Amino acid sequence: YQYYQKNNLVEAERISRLILVDKPQDVQALHLLVVLENLAGRNEVAIHLLNQVITLCPNSSQGYLNLGKMFRDKGDFETAIEYYQKSLELNPDYIEVYNELGSIFFTLGKFLQSQKYYEEALKLDKNYVNAHFGLAGILLKQGNFILGFSEYEWRWQSEDFQTRSFSQPVWDGSSFQGKTLLVYTEQGLGDSIQFIRYIPLVKKLGGCVVVECNKAGLKLLFTTVSEIDELFVRGETLPDFDLQIPLMSLPRIFGTTLETIPAEIPYLSVPKSIDFPIPPAPEKNLKVGICWQTNTTSETSQMRSCPVEYLQAIINIDRVNFYILQKEV
Repeated sequence: YQYYQKNNLVEAERISRLILVDKPQDVQALHLLVVLENLAGRNEVAIHLLNQVITLCPNSSQGYLNLGKMFRDKGDFETAIEYYQKSLELNPDYIEVYNELGSIFFTLGKFLQSQKYYEEALKLDKNYVNAHFGLAGILLKQGNFILGFSEYEWRWQSEDFQTRSFSQPVWDGSSFQGKTLLVYTEQGLGDSIQFIRYIPLVKKLGGCVVVECNKAGLKLLFTTVSEIDELFVRGETLPDFDLQIPLMSLPRIFGTTLETIPAEIPYLSVPKSIDFPIPPAPEKNLKVGICWQTNTTSETSQMRSCPVEYLQAIINIDRVNFYILQKEV
């Protein structure tokens, strides 16, 4: 385990296998090999080894949890759920299992079941970050934006989100006349493009609005938002400011509901400096941009992407012109 903790995976595997030569039932060595095989992408080998661990430790709730995770990663959700339930039978207070069940039912679109498990997790620990974050997703899917965006603030307690450290206070939505507010993007291109629509509402409440983009390409696009006074890319020196807020906290600040989503369309346009010829199409045709692959480094990438061949079934629809927006193409 010392080599594993130091990220020397080759040596960790070598020593684990040596231990198993003399002690084939050494649970610690077997379990470490499970982790190493899974990291190497050898899912089936890892499952086989983990079954050996469970045979030796049949009452291991953690073993069944880990087995469920491996089948989840394979996309075999039904089997994963069975193992999660077995884990709960052995340990009814295993909070991580409730979270995993909440997550898997969310993926399956069974939001009521998902919500039930997240709420069970919160009964065990009202400050359990992953359950709050999962619950936010359900509430937002259901259109309950008030509670959903409130729960979404728990993202800053998650290890998956990098908190910005500013000495200036977070803006509370009150008037900031005569002051400067920094609004910074925090996630992917899609989220930033969606939520930049809130900037005109922000501008109505105050003085100078400074926007910091975490992607260089956004800076050029956001030049078309007239309510932005100054634009920067992360890493550039920011001007002095009095208040700050992440872009995706703005829906909570404005108490957004389904009826009050900012819908001034278009709120973005192609900058005039860009020569971007669009192939001619009949004026009455619907123009649809298509993208089939998200960030390949994302854990949920496979769930949100599809082979481009799948789109062939729709590209010949009458009176519709499709435009490829996949940036890698």
